[in-house]
Amino acid sequence: NDPFPYDKLSLGESFVGREEELSKLKNICEYSNNLLIYSKRRMGKSSLIKHFFEVYREVFHTIYVDIFDITSKEDFAKALLKALSNSQKTDIKSAIKSLTSFFKRVRLEPSIDTNTLEYSIKPIVATLNFEEMMEDFFNGLANLSKNKKVVFAIDEFQQIANISEIKLDAYLRKEIQERGEVSYIFLGSKRHLLTSLFEYKAPLYEMATHFELPPLEPNKIAEYAKKHIEIDTRLIEYICEIANFETK
Repeated sequence: NDPFPYDKLSLGESFVGREEELSKLKNICEYSNNLLIYSKRRMGKSSLIKHFFEVYREVFHTIYVDIFDITSKEDFAKALLKALSNSQKTDIKSAIKSLTSFFKRVRLEPSIDTNTLEYSIKPIVATLNFEEMMEDFFNGLANLSKNKKVVFAIDEFQQIANISEIKLDAYLRKEIQERGEVSYIFLGSKRHLLTSLFEYKAPLYEMATHFELPPLEPNKIAEYAKKHIEIDTRLIEYICEIANFETK
């Protein structure tokens, strides 16, 4: 395995630093509060939340969805339902049985990815409209939170601003306010568009704590690099000094 992945998420042993950010996430989620995380692309937002989910999967019920490619409100609802349906950390048969009792209308069936040969759960929603799908989604979320706090992360959240047929932010505000044991983590890279959804007079105003993800500290990168490549430590020290960081 390449210790320096650049074309995929940095997870497991390749995840570096971010101790303060992980602590902040834990504190937010323990009190079922919400967090808005933004930064430039390729700064590690998705890696951060997925690493957090891996570390605390026994503490929280974690759900992740990336809505980068949604083009309609129905796409949004389907993406949420699919993420919820595949968030159970049990075998598919048990997960389907458990989730079926949460939903009023959505049916579930096992599916297999022909490329990866991995099994997953497919929500059957062909006859349902947007409101019906969303009602079942939030019912499922509420039922999951009865036994364990839920952390629900929506990546590329700014994409909802491109859906003109409905104000998704106004729709979400009502649901977010009524769910007590669920933390929402909103992530995105288009800062202006993303923060405009949470600014004064916007429906989601003060519905989440704002947090700009900083770059990784050079000394953390240096420590990791020294474990995997042969490099003159004087060069590392020089680079870190340029960035105003002290090294041991």
